[in-house]
Amino acid sequence: MEPFGVCQRPDAESTHGSCPLEMDEANMMPVLPNSALTDAGRDLDTTRETSSIPRTDQGEKWKYPSPMQFYNALALKRKTTPEEAVYMHDAVMAHNAVNERTWSRVLDWERMHASTCLTPQLRRFVGKYGKESPRSLLHRFIWGKGKPFDRHDWFVNRCGHEVRYVIDYYDDPTASDDVQVYIDARPALDSFGALYDRIRMTLGRK
Repeated sequence: MEPFGVCQRPDAESTHGSCPLEMDEANMMPVLPNSALTDAGRDLDTTRETSSIPRTDQGEKWKYPSPMQFYNALALKRKTTPEEAVYMHDAVMAHNAVNERTWSRVLDWERMHASTCLTPQLRRFVGKYGKESPRSLLHRFIWGKGKPFDRHDWFVNRCGHEVRYVIDYYDDPTASDDVQVYIDARPALDSFGALYDRIRMTLGRK
C-alpha cells in the first residue's frame, strides 16, 4: 500500500502531474522500487510487513511498503529530503497503523451487510491529496473544523459488489496514542444504499 498522497492512478486528478512509478495493472497502484535510488536511502530496511487487509478471495493480504520503498516514493515526488531518511522506519510504522485503523472503520460499516457478505476485501484505493470531500468542506466552513491533511478513496469488494469509501484524515493532537490521527471513513454517496447505510449508522441501527 502506498504512502499517503504519494501517487495516484493515472486517471485521477493530481497537482503533481502524472505518476513517475510503474503501475500494477491488476489494481492500478504504483510498484515502488525496493532498492536505493539515492545515497541517502541506501541503508534503509527493505522488509515489507503484511497487513490484516484482505486483497483477494484466495486469502492474499495487502503488503505495506518497506522503509526503502516509502522513502523512494516520497523522494520521487520530491516530498522529502536526504536528512529525513532516518525517520522512515517511524513513518512506515505510523502509516501502517493508520491504514489498519482505516480498515477497522470500514469494517464497522461492512458489518451492516454481514448477512450477505462476511468477507469484504479492499480491491484498490486512490490517493486524493488536496481534493477535499464535500463533507470536510462543510465541517471546515460551517463548524470551523480543521482541514484534513489527506484523503483517500477506498474501493471495497463486497462479495462481487464494489463500494467506494471516502476517508478523510485529520491531525488529532488530543488523541492518547502516538499516531494522533482522526479517521473519518464513510461510504460515498454513490447509491441510495450508501445513503441508507449512513442513516442507519447515525441512528445506531446496524
